[in-house]
Amino acid sequence: MISLPQHQVHYLIYMGHQELPANSNKNNSINSVAVHPFINKLTYILEAHYKDSTFHVPELCQQLCLSPMQVHRKLKKYTGLSTGKYLLHFRLQKSIKLLRCSELNISEIAWQAGFTSAHHFARAFRRAFGKPPREMRRQMWSTL
Repeated sequence: MISLPQHQVHYLIYMGHQELPANSNKNNSINSVAVHPFINKLTYILEAHYKDSTFHVPELCQQLCLSPMQVHRKLKKYTGLSTGKYLLHFRLQKSIKLLRCSELNISEIAWQAGFTSAHHFARAFRRAFGKPPREMRRQMWSTL
């Protein structure tokens, strides 16, 4: 059995996976993180609202029926990320799926992923993944 690195734990959470990979350690933190009811409810809400560019932390907290501080504490505990960063990374992971599986242009992907502008999307994407969305798309499509 192997343990998953923390960045893979976060990736699985962002993508909404609820089951453990076959080769993961049952005592690994992914077990308590990925299936935790809070994360499941959070994922359900984000799936329903991430495309809405006006959906931010206050709206998320309202949907969860928790104060911003309670949401922040729970997310820090289970993911190590603040609420705003978790929402950003959730949207960025959705944009990766769109880059891989659609022919939408970058501006359309930004809009579909809930970003207010293509510039903001491209800047956040580059900070998170080290390359612009167009380059990431070229690399993904070249490996097909």
